[in-house]
Amino acid sequence: MSEANQCNKARAMAWWAEIEAARASEMGQLARAHLSPELVWQGFQPVGDLNGPQALADRVLTPMHRAFDGLRRDVHIVMGGASDGRADGREDGAMWVG
Repeated sequence: MSEANQCNKARAMAWWAEIEAARASEMGQLARAHLSPELVWQGFQPVGDLNGPQALADRVLTPMHRAFDGLRRDVHIVMGGASDGRADGREDGAMWVG
């Protein structure tokens, strides 16, 4: 496994831990601190596509934390790697974690 892949997975786990420990009112600050300003989130309906970390915080993270007291994420497997987001299946230079 590449060092970049392991680093990305560690960063994702830290982000998830901070979200779990934070209050709903802190979601925007955490999203801006951890996510790219160029974030494009392709989500479920009725939320749909969101652009930027603040939009993700406003439309998903904050309402979810307000609705579910004690919400937590149980992580069993963390995978990541190089993206093959090109039409021809070759790597596009991006990395992913999920």
